[in-house]
Amino acid sequence: MRAASQADVVLSGYGPVGRAFAGCLARQADALARRYGVRLAVRAIRASSAQCLPGEGEPVPPRSAWRPLAPLAQTLDRTAARVLVQAIPSAPELRQLAAEEAVIALSRGVHVVTATKSHLLSHWRELDETARAHGSMIRISGATGAALPAGD
Repeated sequence: MRAASQADVVLSGYGPVGRAFAGCLARQADALARRYGVRLAVRAIRASSAQCLPGEGEPVPPRSAWRPLAPLAQTLDRTAARVLVQAIPSAPELRQLAAEEAVIALSRGVHVVTATKSHLLSHWRELDETARAHGSMIRISGATGAALPAGD
């Protein structure tokens, strides 16, 4: 069996959904690597005003040890991430932020997996065009509400 390829992840949002995702990924990394041939590793976690860059195999540090939030493009470059996972709330006041993050990632050839739905409704055309133009993909996962009942 061939070795799994590495796919580094930047996680945007560290509320209940983001924490659950990071924990699940840490617990199931070996099984996912065997099953899909890809080892996913969270290289950066971004919250509303701070971020951390946990080392390989290291636990997420306490929030008091996080640093100020850097621009997303800088974090993507620093981590060489291939995937941006969005787990920020689908709140109206965060819709523009979610769209901007996704466009930045997609325009850099970074794939986006989002549990955040608000920006998909208002910015889908821009997201789709950006992904197509830069050879990246946007995928939807997570619990959905009435606006996208079959999104997964």
